[in-house]
Amino acid sequence: MKKRSFVILGATWIFLLANSHLSIAATLSLDGNNWLLATDPDNVGRDEQWFRAPRDDARQTRVPGILQETFPRYHGVVWYWHDFDAPENPNAEGRYLLRFWQVDYLADVWVNGVHVGEHEGTGDPFVLDITDAIKPQAKNRISVRVL
Repeated sequence: MKKRSFVILGATWIFLLANSHLSIAATLSLDGNNWLLATDPDNVGRDEQWFRAPRDDARQTRVPGILQETFPRYHGVVWYWHDFDAPENPNAEGRYLLRFWQVDYLADVWVNGVHVGEHEGTGDPFVLDITDAIKPQAKNRISVRVL
């Protein structure tokens, strides 16, 4: 595996799809300074289920951004968390999609403690269907493990 000198969590969006024809009913930007970030130098976060809640030592960070803005000189596994209120999809059969513009290098993603997917790559946007994990009109949590 190629060693990376920095980690980027790119802009994230929630798309509410109105139907199977991919018409977008609404979008919700998750960008901003209200993400939390913690290092996982011993790579124990998955086994200890860090995806359920932020660590007490997590620091506030900005997304999009690079982890060295918050943890200078750190290179390794990190976790991001973000809580948000999900709007109701106006179509009962609509889908919720989570789009990341970029995560460098390997991302595992959970929504409300449910693993919704992973992606490997550097500059590629990717989309995950989070319909089965989202709670409309309620507080939701995204957790992202990045290597």
